Amino acid sequence: MTTPATPSVFALLRSTNATVRFLLLGAFINQLGFFIQAFLVVFMLARTFTPIQAGLGVTLLGVGAVAGTLIGATLGGRIGNRNAVIAGTLALAGSVAAAPFLVTPALPAPVWGATILLMGLFGQLFRPPAATILSQHIPADQQAMGFSMYRIALNLGATLGPLLATALSRLDWAAVFWVNAACSLAFAVIAFLKLPNDRPVTTPDRPAAAASSASQWGQVLTDGRFLAFLGAMLLSSMVYIQVFSTLPMAIEASGKDLAVYSTLLTISSAMVIAMELKITALVKRYAAWLPALVGTTVLCLSVSSFGLTMGFTPGLILSVIFMVLGLMTSGPTMFAYPASFPLEVRGKYIGANQAAFSAGNALGPIAGVALFRAEPTLVWVGCLALTLASAGLILIGMRPARAGMGAPASA
Repeated sequence: MTTPATPSVFALLRSTNATVRFLLLGAFINQLGFFIQAFLVVFMLARTFTPIQAGLGVTLLGVGAVAGTLIGATLGGRIGNRNAVIAGTLALAGSVAAAPFLVTPALPAPVWGATILLMGLFGQLFRPPAATILSQHIPADQQAMGFSMYRIALNLGATLGPLLATALSRLDWAAVFWVNAACSLAFAVIAFLKLPNDRPVTTPDRPAAAASSASQWGQVLTDGRFLAFLGAMLLSSMVYIQVFSTLPMAIEASGKDLAVYSTLLTISSAMVIAMELKITALVKRYAAWLPALVGTTVLCLSVSSFGLTMGFTPGLILSVIFMVLGLMTSGPTMFAYPASFPLEVRGKYIGANQAAFSAGNALGPIAGVALFRAEPTLVWVGCLALTLASAGLILIGMRPARAGMGAPASA
């Protein structure tokens, strides 16, 4: 028996409803202007903050991101996912618009620290409800493809955004934050006008919202297999974030020009934009645990290999190519997997997954930089250890695959 033909990328996009298309558009616009994650350190140093203060700012941004995903998942169940997206993007617009006035060393640390914390929180608050909306409007057998399209929209914005931010920063740093605010505001307008209003309806026999939410979080926290999956997401994201934290330091320490690092990022972005949907169309034929295991292992091993290829630029490029292949193999499946859970708890599972990812992004740079300062090779050895741990946790958490996330194609 032959394997059924996989729908083309454009056929899938045409088959999606207007809700999905407007959600992807809003996510792209918001990510296009989401400069604070990549440029916070540069901005703070330009404002004469000390390197230690800039590092604290990055940590606060990460802590806020973890809190934002958890709050967003809860808020979506309370006021509706559409309203949570609107609230999160409006709050993000307000916080980043205020940043040029509040993130300054002339003000007390609690003021600028709280501003950065809130930017991190609001920057992630909309993601769980947006992902829940996406999962509700994509067929069950196309969830991985749907989340791949979502990731492509985010990656397009993340690729073009730094170019825009660099140009704006040469004019005025305030303009960087105000354009960020305008993009977030645009997403809020799109959500208000084009996303369906799914605000929960309160009835006499409906459990109290707070009790219902607590019960749903309790289900997540007592799901041992899913907790193993979250552990894999946490550890693998700690490895992946080294690409953006430790790798540029290692390249500079090796005597190479940082243009090498820019080249690696360009290759990475181009591969994701050009190839991820095609790879997702291939791997979605298999049970979810298989692409998750293979992709995560290849991704993490490739990051570990930077310790071997650091002295040889073509070797670094090869490491990045394999890293991105692993990312494209596992990423859509890992982010779509929580959407396989029942609708009434889906938002909480999605929120927990994104919180684990954000926590890895927050903890990874701290651990990576500390190890690099102690002994550079320890970073890459540590990544190798986390590779093995992540693989084991994926096997515990995802095999056998849960219903709805695909099965091996018939031969």
